[in-house]
Amino acid sequence: ERLATLPLFTGIGREALQALAATLHWQQLPAGELLFDQGDNADALYLLIYGRLIALHEMPNGDWRHVGSVVSGHAVGETALLTDRPRNARVVALRDSELLRLDRADFEALLAQHPQPMLRLAR
Repeated sequence: ERLATLPLFTGIGREALQALAATLHWQQLPAGELLFDQGDNADALYLLIYGRLIALHEMPNGDWRHVGSVVSGHAVGETALLTDRPRNARVVALRDSELLRLDRADFEALLAQHPQPMLRLAR
């Protein structure tokens, strides 16, 4: 029921939302902590409920370039999960954050059962 109140889940049908809720895992990420690193295997996507994340990309010369920010209500890590490629950026918590983690196997099962809502969520 709490998920249905979040803007991120607007328009996702009740059945898909219930199936999704059964698979999500709460995760707290303190400010400065790494969520995942560039090159890591894509094992999950994350839905940022509270906080702020930044994405950094390592350049060929070894410098890190800021490539984006993630704010509450948005997903992160979905591209690598959908393409089955390694993570293309390092993602770090800019402030204390709360996320919902959706593991790859659960995402794939939900995608087969509820394709439209899951693709919408991953955008």
